Amino acid sequence: MIGRAFGELKAKPAQAPVSYLTHLLLGDDEWKHFQFISIEESLVGTQGLLLVERWKTEGVSEDGDNRVTQARILIIDDDPDTCVLLANLLRQRNLEVDTAHDGWSGLEKVKVGKPDVVILDVMMPGMDGWETFQRMKRISDVPVLFLTARSRVSDIAHGIEMGAVDYLRKPINIMQLTGKIFAILEANERKLAQRENMLERENPPDFSKAYARQKSFFIIKRAIDILIASIAALIVAPVLLLLAILIKLESKGPVIFKQERIGFKRRGESEVATTFSIFKLRTMYVDADDELHRSYISALINNDESMMKDIQGEESGVRKIINDPRITRVGKFLRKTSLDELPQLWNVLKGDMGMVGPRPAIPYESEMYQQWHHQRLAAKPGITGLWQVTSRSSAGFDEMARMDIWYIENQSLLLDLEILLKTPSAVFSLEGAM
Repeated sequence: MIGRAFGELKAKPAQAPVSYLTHLLLGDDEWKHFQFISIEESLVGTQGLLLVERWKTEGVSEDGDNRVTQARILIIDDDPDTCVLLANLLRQRNLEVDTAHDGWSGLEKVKVGKPDVVILDVMMPGMDGWETFQRMKRISDVPVLFLTARSRVSDIAHGIEMGAVDYLRKPINIMQLTGKIFAILEANERKLAQRENMLERENPPDFSKAYARQKSFFIIKRAIDILIASIAALIVAPVLLLLAILIKLESKGPVIFKQERIGFKRRGESEVATTFSIFKLRTMYVDADDELHRSYISALINNDESMMKDIQGEESGVRKIINDPRITRVGKFLRKTSLDELPQLWNVLKGDMGMVGPRPAIPYESEMYQQWHHQRLAAKPGITGLWQVTSRSSAGFDEMARMDIWYIENQSLLLDLEILLKTPSAVFSLEGAM
């Protein structure tokens, strides 16, 4: 699931002669602009072309409703020229089009205008496109077609996994854009027809079954956590004893370090945030000042590269403090191998944590969060998680938060199993470890 094999991302659309078909579907006026909008010569496949032609010539659905003239498209892009050009082209397809040049105004128009399709540039600055997308998902189920200039499959996969129905790379191919929009509208009609048929049934759907499945998922997840943590605790007990001796020999102080963290618990049908004491093997000298960590976390959350460089003393792709004077020699080894996390098996048995989930935040860290960052706290924290097995300490804070939020929204037993299986290789590779 982490690497859900997005087969559709690899499949190339059918090719067609760009000059003839583009001229045919765009017309003389739009054709003059086409060469400046796209340098690609790939067009949508035959099915997409037929959809465009059908909507263009008929403008009606199978039940006779003239829904194409009622379809509303919202374009959210920080480039005004792109918004104007795309809006003009789509309006010539009998579509109602509105535009927004930043995430906040775009979200407001989603609330008020209730568009049928949103075209979203995910590379906007400020409250960027991904953050806009996350907020949009909380207030609306509108289909999102996202635009990106990035060519990496992982970036495209991230957007699809977040819930986008489709994507386009910049520079924009107008034929692909038009074909995909009408394909989405066609799918919207089918969903609407299904909902109408469902409402006409004598027996309405029973949503209590869906809740029961969700409840059973957390019961099974908890049982698996207890089983794995119990077995693992027995296996690592001799290792913990040896590490405890090494810690005591090097420096004074307790073997186990306790720290308050933010947790999350389900009580019946309610969900509540809470705090708990996390257990770790001590890796620092006793009474180490946390001011250095506070400063670094603040810079990390605010993506302040200059401040992080000043604290690190050098540029580093690793998003942790390097050469931290507070850490002991044994502590450096424990952190590099993640062995300092082993006592958290007790947290799992207590129910404070799970084997898989977002890493628990320190209270002063959460006070520095932007509003959307708090979404990563809406699940029981875990020993390992999605960003630990994909990016570890090389991910920026926003990227880490997005991965945590994606996990929370898509968590399943299969996903947990995949993360658990990937954890040993991520740890032993030492990539991004400090």
